[in-house]
Amino acid sequence: MSASHSSPADARDPALTHDMLFVVFGKLLYLAVRLAIPPLVLAHVGLAEYGLWTTCFILVSYIGMSASGFAVVYVRFVAQYHAQGDVPAISRLLSTGILTMGAAAAVLLGALWLGMPHLLALFKVAPDARPTAAWLWLGACAVFLLDASVGAFSYVLHGLQRIRREQQIWIAAYVLETVCIALFLRAGMGVYGLLAAFGVRYVFSIAAAAIVVRIELPGLRIGPRAFDRRCLRIFFGFGTGVQIGGLISTFLQSADRVIAGLAMGPAAAAIMDLAGKLPATGASLASSVSMVALPAAARQGALGADRSLLGVYERSVRMTAWLSALVLPPLACLSPLVVAAWLGPRADAPALAAILTCVALYTHLHVLTGPASSVYRGLGKLSNEYVYHALRLTGLALGPVALALTVPVSPVLLARALAVSGMSAAAIYLFVSHRRLTGEVRGMIRLYALPYALPYVAAGGIAALARLWPLAAQPGRFAALAHLVPAGLLYLPAACAIAWRWILCPAQRAACTARLRPLLARMGGRWRPTRPLSETAHD
Repeated sequence: MSASHSSPADARDPALTHDMLFVVFGKLLYLAVRLAIPPLVLAHVGLAEYGLWTTCFILVSYIGMSASGFAVVYVRFVAQYHAQGDVPAISRLLSTGILTMGAAAAVLLGALWLGMPHLLALFKVAPDARPTAAWLWLGACAVFLLDASVGAFSYVLHGLQRIRREQQIWIAAYVLETVCIALFLRAGMGVYGLLAAFGVRYVFSIAAAAIVVRIELPGLRIGPRAFDRRCLRIFFGFGTGVQIGGLISTFLQSADRVIAGLAMGPAAAAIMDLAGKLPATGASLASSVSMVALPAAARQGALGADRSLLGVYERSVRMTAWLSALVLPPLACLSPLVVAAWLGPRADAPALAAILTCVALYTHLHVLTGPASSVYRGLGKLSNEYVYHALRLTGLALGPVALALTVPVSPVLLARALAVSGMSAAAIYLFVSHRRLTGEVRGMIRLYALPYALPYVAAGGIAALARLWPLAAQPGRFAALAHLVPAGLLYLPAACAIAWRWILCPAQRAACTARLRPLLARMGGRWRPTRPLSETAHD
């Protein structure tokens, strides 16, 4: 695709950057709320019962793989049909998806009920806890499957590019769940209160999204009469392709722990898992931008607006690069301080710090591939995504796997091999995708190379300054934190300055300014003197 092709629909959507910022805000608030829940729950529920509840989400995650393709189909094709003004097509797609997924959900729930005794034995649940576990697991999966079927309305909002409305419902739902958890625990419901709150959350979000969709699309009709077998080809064609890609991606995300566990044992797998937690959190914030890019790309693709499509791609890359630069470079360059402040004195702290650096470097480049993949998904082209999967699998086989099979390896050596293979695959994929989308490679330095490299220059300089302040060989948490906080405060304005000058486009700068202006105005009003400074004060 070349930028030379355009259409009258090429006008840029000014809401795109605001949607991206709102999604990031929602994700930050979600992380903060979820951090508050475990201490609240453990004050009322024993660790064993809480373990039964958390195990629910292992089952939910596997069942969720069956619905992931449907979600992307809703977003991509609702965006396309809405751009074409075809509300009856949305009715057929939604009715077919809800009825099909509803039937699949009933079958899955029945299979889970029949297989529950085997699952309880597999997870070694104590006999006296099995009735509780069975109710929790069946209940949580039933709620999730309800959302997977009739909860399609939230994906419709996403496809309609009502991102902020969809996010507002999501935020209200998880805040409501948190309030219900507190109330139900105080009422003495115990671990069943968590299940009840989980149900309240999803019933609210499904109902709220359905109401908003009916307002947005007055002509929408849902029911058996709108069922269209032709839509099944979309769900089981494009949707299955998305699902298979998701399974491959899930395997690749856990490959480091699998290889470490097989080559060096469970302790090495645990170290790899521990070192990857903070980079994964940072990546989740940055990758949230891609969920906004998908429906925007589908809409512009349906309109034939190539120039606007390139605008969606470039702005998504820039926003992803900025959010990644805020978190991942300091994790990589200040990793010894981060590990000490997070985990305290440990014998394996040097190894953890080295692995954290490798994981952060690779994760940063991997996250930058998200916008291109989302744009291609929005266009209905999954082959490009499979190119990346093939590159990652090839790099994994030629690098870490071959290394682990031929020579004795340590976790640090394995992490370095994983970083090299992963970064090589990501770099090749970015080159291929950018060239296919834009028809050239000249813009890659400004769009990818500088936004990736410059934050590490700043973080590396600050790490060098931090080393001038002597620190004990195995510092405690507070001593490490006393070094880490000033370093972080130095890095933050440096990263923002780099982003303002070399990463963000003018529209994104304007959106950031618009978001900050009310805050600065309130701060200015709070600090404004009660009389002009030139006026003489009288006692």
